[in-house]
Amino acid sequence: MSAKLLDISNKIDSSTLEVLKLISEAADSVQANFFIIGAAARDIIFNLVHNINIYRATNDIDFGVRLKNWETTKN
Repeated sequence: MSAKLLDISNKIDSSTLEVLKLISEAADSVQANFFIIGAAARDIIFNLVHNINIYRATNDIDFGVRLKNWETTKN
């Protein structure tokens, strides 16, 4: 099995992309990984990958962060 990553950065609206870039920079600064969860993740897949129109009442982005340990956060 091979992994396939889709580059949808040119499809994401500029304000959402800016937020994701800031989160990515913050995560990189403490060598952490992050992932998008919740409705934002669903909507990215539906709308930007499969071209299924969606309606959202909110524009929040939920995400999780994976740290090696709590000491990592003390930078």
